[in-house]
Amino acid sequence: MSLYAALSMSLLSTIYLIIIIILFLLGIFASIAALILNCVRKEDIDYSPYDEGKWR
Repeated sequence: MSLYAALSMSLLSTIYLIIIIILFLLGIFASIAALILNCVRKEDIDYSPYDEGKWR
């Protein structure tokens, strides 16, 4: 195997590893966001500006 082929395979492996790490971190971020949204009570987000008859 030539040096060029070895370097290109190493570069591709590095790029794949970076992509996997980025996707892993995005998955953790999405899981934390879903957990935060599940901790909010329904009464806190059940809001209508027209409940009291106020018109703007």
